[in-house]
Amino acid sequence: MSKQKNVKLNKQTKIAFEILAIICLILLAIAITPKVFQNDTFYTIKIGQSIRQNGIDYKDHYSWHKDLKYLYPHWMYDVITSYIYDYCGGFQGLYIATIALAIFLGIALYYTNKKITKNQVIAFLISMFQLYFMGNYTAARAQSITFPLFVLTILLIEKLLETGKIRYMVGLVIIPILIANLHSAVFPFYFILFLPYLGEDIVKNFITTPRIRIIHKQILEKQKQIYLDKIKKFEESDVRIEEYKEKIKECDSKIKAENLKIEKYLSKTKDLDNYKLRIATSENIKKLYIVFIICLFTGLLTPLKDMPYTYTYRIMKGNTTQAVSEHQPMILINEKKILISYGILLAILIFTKTKIRLRDLFFLSGLFILSIMTRRQESMLILFGGIVFARILTEFIQRKNPKIFSGFSDLTTLLLAINEKTGLVTFHGPMSSNFDKIPETTENGFNKAFTDKQSYNLLEFDDSYSIMKSGRGEGRITGGNLSLVVASLGTEYEINTDGKILFIEEVNEATYRVDRMLKQLKLAGKLKNLKGIILGDFKGTKRSDLDDMSLEDVFIDNFGDMKIPIIKGFKSGHVRPFITVPIGANAKIDTYKNEIIIEKSVK
Repeated sequence: MSKQKNVKLNKQTKIAFEILAIICLILLAIAITPKVFQNDTFYTIKIGQSIRQNGIDYKDHYSWHKDLKYLYPHWMYDVITSYIYDYCGGFQGLYIATIALAIFLGIALYYTNKKITKNQVIAFLISMFQLYFMGNYTAARAQSITFPLFVLTILLIEKLLETGKIRYMVGLVIIPILIANLHSAVFPFYFILFLPYLGEDIVKNFITTPRIRIIHKQILEKQKQIYLDKIKKFEESDVRIEEYKEKIKECDSKIKAENLKIEKYLSKTKDLDNYKLRIATSENIKKLYIVFIICLFTGLLTPLKDMPYTYTYRIMKGNTTQAVSEHQPMILINEKKILISYGILLAILIFTKTKIRLRDLFFLSGLFILSIMTRRQESMLILFGGIVFARILTEFIQRKNPKIFSGFSDLTTLLLAINEKTGLVTFHGPMSSNFDKIPETTENGFNKAFTDKQSYNLLEFDDSYSIMKSGRGEGRITGGNLSLVVASLGTEYEINTDGKILFIEEVNEATYRVDRMLKQLKLAGKLKNLKGIILGDFKGTKRSDLDDMSLEDVFIDNFGDMKIPIIKGFKSGHVRPFITVPIGANAKIDTYKNEIIIEKSVK
């Protein structure tokens, strides 16, 4: 069978599984909603009818107590429910609508879990369990619509952090407006979903970056540059030159002192690996801060005045925890499914090398505390705890069955696809047929890439590189053969370069073709948010015509205006010594120290 047919068959299999998964979720949604009507349902219908007739007058017309004040926390849901009851088949119509919302929840869970795990099977199984346990909360109540909206929020946050696209920001702003009107009682919970992501970013900045020292160092470097510029303006005989030279020496001394302080700070920074923690934030996290601030004001876009912000306080002040069962504290010993789930997670984290993301730790601990405080939050623990469980389970399975995949050229397609879909590190390096007569340093680099647990300097295996652009940058390495990287655009396996370090190499291509491919990457937005560039070997790349640009000019034309570190001539590609570049490993480029530090290549 040809490669093209294999790809087509694989795609068809995925589509077939997707359809089957959705059908199963639909059937389960129908199965868990035999009884959707509760006492609140009948009250909701009457309140909705009252709002349609009288507007929102903040009076309970159905209480024995005359003119009793009433808070309408879900006025829009009440109105919609009353319309369905009056004009769409009564209770039968409400039953169908509740099933539709359960289906919406199941599908939202599946696609969110698939985004988190990048694994259809795990996403499907976890979603089925989540939907099954949510059966107790499936009813003709406002929560039936807010549950899938909350899950959709996580999906949009993950997509925003990955792509930074405006449409996901817009979606995240629209959802709290809907929640404020459909079920304002849970409006504050929307912002709780943001906190693990923002908290992770704050912690990362706090513990990994000595910001004050770095800022002071940058100021000193600017002062030094000012003195250097002044020297150029004077003649050698000018007495002021000596004065400025002394100032430069003073700046150099202070810069050196700051470097020592920064290194000392970093050496004392806790090794998070010892605590099974992983911190990873996106370049697009700033956009999430913007969305968060905007959404704080969306509660004003409702006729309920300040209710989205004050309802929870009013309820707590009224001591409803004693009168309403779902507001009472959860008795943990009776919640076997929660105890079993947490037990499995702890066992995976304690007895395996699996790590937990800091944001997931925030999610689990926060939701657990909320559930202990009030059993109503158990539903949130099932929904979002299940999403975290899916991520950790996926990582556990991947670590349990690791595969070393190394190669170059056409294998770039597989290197990128495996890394993008599974998160596993792959290796742009020699294949078995290349080990004949390779230098010892190359073999050492190949072994070090996936056997050594300590960080190492990738540049120690090559001394022929040069610095095109000075600077510092940090991110995960991605890339490979330029032709194959460009070929991935527009496909399911399109390269993701956002916040990463791009590595590219090529062989036997005309310079105009290299220029064309780089322009295509630029137009596709793949050069926009890079943290650094490593230009590998471009053997056999030459002009096809005297009027063509040289390879050097091509690089300058495409990368000349970029303010990121760029290293060129690194000996990784189609020629010996085939230096191994770990695709997906986190790396720190520092051209001032001649370093590309690979942080524990195997993740």
